[in-house]
Amino acid sequence: MEFERDVPAERDVPDAVLDRLDNLLSADGFRQTLRGVYVRNLDKDWRAWIAVSGLPNLLLPNIGIYNEDVATIGRTAFAKVGRPNGNPPDTGPPLIMVGLERVIGDDADCAQHMSWSHQNKKNATLEQLGTDAADDLYYCLKKKGYPFFADRMTFESILAAGHNATASPAFPHYFPVVLVKLGRRDDVPRYVQDYLRRIPYPELQQNYKGYVDALMEVMGT
Repeated sequence: MEFERDVPAERDVPDAVLDRLDNLLSADGFRQTLRGVYVRNLDKDWRAWIAVSGLPNLLLPNIGIYNEDVATIGRTAFAKVGRPNGNPPDTGPPLIMVGLERVIGDDADCAQHMSWSHQNKKNATLEQLGTDAADDLYYCLKKKGYPFFADRMTFESILAAGHNATASPAFPHYFPVVLVKLGRRDDVPRYVQDYLRRIPYPELQQNYKGYVDALMEVMGT
């Protein structure tokens, strides 16, 4: 079929695109800790996080932020309950996470640099992306992503993420730590009970309660 001949043989983001993006981001202090995952120290504890997945003709960038002290407490608690984190260091998880296209919104300038996206394209192309897509993505990251990171280096921002649909899937496992960091240790039991109501299986409920107990033990609370 003609369509089959037009589809790129690869099923992932081209290496050349990620290599170009790595070169651009590394100049700003980012390091690629996993394929397509880039992390930068914003200060002693706060980390900017970028993850780029997609297809040969489309990039799906997500951006986020996490706190290394919170992540370390979580890793330690997971290890105490027999669930060690198998991810390499400096990979997160982010506690705030959102698609870059959502952050860009209706920014007309960035819209002119979205060769990496199908947004605003009348016809999505099957043509494989070139390194110019990495240049355009970098432009949008600098304009919209970097200020996003700078504005969210607080535990209050993590708290807000739970209410504005920018919390990551990892959020429930680290939010009790954030509450303690905010001086709201007494709110942890209520949050845990609210979250347990959303867990359908008793075994998983017990696992989560045991994990939160380990978090509190690690923090000495």
